[in-house]
Amino acid sequence: IREYVKKDKRVTDISDGKKIGVPDSFYECLREIDGYKYYAFADQDDLWNNDKIERAVKTLDKTDTAIPQLYFADYDYVDNYGKVIRKSSDQSGKINKYLCIYNSLSSGFMLVFNDALKNIATPEKSQGLYEYHDRRFIRVAELFGCISYDNKVTAHHIRHQNAVTAGNSTNSSLMKNFFKNELMGVNAK
Repeated sequence: IREYVKKDKRVTDISDGKKIGVPDSFYECLREIDGYKYYAFADQDDLWNNDKIERAVKTLDKTDTAIPQLYFADYDYVDNYGKVIRKSSDQSGKINKYLCIYNSLSSGFMLVFNDALKNIATPEKSQGLYEYHDRRFIRVAELFGCISYDNKVTAHHIRHQNAVTAGNSTNSSLMKNFFKNELMGVNAK
């Protein structure tokens, strides 16, 4: 990162050497930047199509910027070699507040959102929160603003063989984690 900071004045290193993990690292980045029309999360193991941001901006520009807005599109899960494993779930006609409470409709790397949503969804300070940034932003957008869904694949998520995130989980482990972390709290045994 420090090499990029030297090469490009648009790049800023906000790290202080502490490892704060997910989701606090995403929230901390959002607390450090301000004044942009749109924001997007990016992970190291995702590949964006060339038109991802353009499609998001064209969609978000259709709504009043004072309204908290979130855009997401479909994506493919791919293996280490770029072979498609499966497609993300089609969310056409499924977005509602009840579904948003229990499910994450998309992954963080697919979210593009406006400044109004950033300002109400970003926690003021790190509190060791468990709620992941994607779930939080989707929930807040559904409850206090609007969500735009695009069923075109605009990115690819690399599923590494040893990944431990939900994309590699069984149904039983997903249910166990939901009850433990979402209903009982992060410190539940």
